Amino acid sequence: MSDSLLSLNANTSLIPLPLTIPRYVTGKIKISVGGGLKLVENGKYLITLNANVLSESTGTIAVYAGTEFLGTTNSLTAGESANFSLIKRLKKGVTIQAILTGINTVNPIRQSILSVIKVGN
Repeated sequence: MSDSLLSLNANTSLIPLPLTIPRYVTGKIKISVGGGLKLVENGKYLITLNANVLSESTGTIAVYAGTEFLGTTNSLTAGESANFSLIKRLKKGVTIQAILTGINTVNPIRQSILSVIKVGN
């Protein structure tokens, strides 16, 4: 699990959420230098993303496992949380990333938490 505090430039199309504050990292998951959480074992994982939104935006947060699109959060609405969750079988070496898409405001995200938890083989 890791989270980030993010400030954006307006009109940016794709931005990986930086994981600036690791909360709990085990030997089973590593923080990727390029952003995201890298799996070190095959298995079934629960992936969740929660983000607190400061200002209205037309964008969303997309979640990827490597190049595979897993889904998006609900719309980024001021004063609310953007949420995503999924259980998925994934392979060793895959990096889970949260990517901001279509953002057209500055400072839309106050804090985001990406969690990747192994729940089975």
